[in-house]
Amino acid sequence: MSQETVQRWEGFITKINGRYQEVLAEADAGFADLIASDPTDTITYGNAMMGIHARVLGLTKMLDDTYQNQVSPQLSGQEEKHCRDRLDAARNGIDGDWERRKANYETNIYRALWPRVQPLMQKGVRCTNCGRELRLSNPTCVEAITCPGCRTVNQVAPDPIVSTYFGGAPHAFAQAAAIPKREAVEAQRKRANEWRKARDWADEPIESLLEWEKLERDYWTTYYATHSSISPLSDASRQEYIESRMRPFYENLERCEDAWRKHKGLATR
Repeated sequence: MSQETVQRWEGFITKINGRYQEVLAEADAGFADLIASDPTDTITYGNAMMGIHARVLGLTKMLDDTYQNQVSPQLSGQEEKHCRDRLDAARNGIDGDWERRKANYETNIYRALWPRVQPLMQKGVRCTNCGRELRLSNPTCVEAITCPGCRTVNQVAPDPIVSTYFGGAPHAFAQAAAIPKREAVEAQRKRANEWRKARDWADEPIESLLEWEKLERDYWTTYYATHSSISPLSDASRQEYIESRMRPFYENLERCEDAWRKHKGLATR
């Protein structure tokens, strides 16, 4: 009976992976149509993304529920471990692929939007009093411009399409660029947890924690380097953002890891 359960479980995983590919095919076609018709329609894009995301989450939930309710109760020992490992591999495979796909869909929207943004950034505005053309010093932000002719102070906001682009593109491209770095962090954490589990959940060695720190910092460095290539930041501001993102990481290590506290010369728990 247990071997039959294992075989049915393998078949179910194959079925879920097939459904996932069907969802992707629909998403590919739908987002391609949206880009071709109107990449400025962020509301339609957002609604479509939420719908596809919900369907992907539904598939991984089906994997979890089926394993918990129909597979695990009928297995034990190595067979249960095998099926659990297959669950983790299937779920992680879908989750990881979907994160990359989402990033690709979003960056494609902004790539299609950019040709419309460029000419709008070069476009001047008219003084509300005398009609004289005014040049924007920063077309991505709201600014007060004093007309050199009549001295009227004009409150000028960027074009909505420009605002849409700079409101989302820096994060979208930064996140896409940093995905491999986040995957490296997750792989390192998996190795560390497997090491600890094999040793009755021994404390993580400082060498492993230092490797984690390096990978985490590499993630945020990559993220903000890409972000600032679209929405410029000074070197000091970029470093400040990186340190603000690393702060919770350090606080967690100081709170939970004696090896880290000892390495930093702090009292252990």
